[in-house]
Amino acid sequence: MCLWLSSSHGTRPLPVRRCDTELFNLARDATDAVGLSTSKDNAWAALWERAGGERPCATLRVAGAEQWDVLIHLFSSVKGAAAEEPAYVTACHCDGVLSLLKPLLGSVVISKRRLGAVFGSPRALDALSSRPLLQLGGPTQTYEPKSATAALLEVVLRHPIQQDRLPADLPSVGADLLATFFNATEARAKRLATPATSPAQPVRTQRNQETNN
Repeated sequence: MCLWLSSSHGTRPLPVRRCDTELFNLARDATDAVGLSTSKDNAWAALWERAGGERPCATLRVAGAEQWDVLIHLFSSVKGAAAEEPAYVTACHCDGVLSLLKPLLGSVVISKRRLGAVFGSPRALDALSSRPLLQLGGPTQTYEPKSATAALLEVVLRHPIQQDRLPADLPSVGADLLATFFNATEARAKRLATPATSPAQPVRTQRNQETNN
């Protein structure tokens, strides 16, 4: 799926591209619909196992192709972690790459960094209330947890001419753990459509009434 449209002006082509708004909105809505079930079949521990063991942070590839990748960043306040291990994920995509970020568990702060120092206004995202945040490639960014455990979904969208800077050896979630992810929008709609029921009340018969009297 290509999200980009080339543009030109006059007789000289300009290196300007714009994103197909309709397709981008579909990608954003699909990102927003993703949920994560960590309790079923001990999925949280299984994800860390795929990452090579629990530590402060790790990244897994959920799916991907030439122009896009779906990643999940895991965060844990694991005891006994080495002091030199970073407690945040660092991302540095090419200029113009689109990145959609949505917490699936806990809360995360997104920051831009220059020469190691934070600049601009960090953005705090929460799994319960935040919609996907759009970030543009170029500056180095860090994803840092603000809760004891957290999981951050990242959808990376590239133009065909943009370099893929993700590590080639990123571990994969694996097909057997894809059921850990579910359509949260559909699940929410089902809950809202199900009428609330009150606890059943005992039926008072005439004999019961006479006995009580």
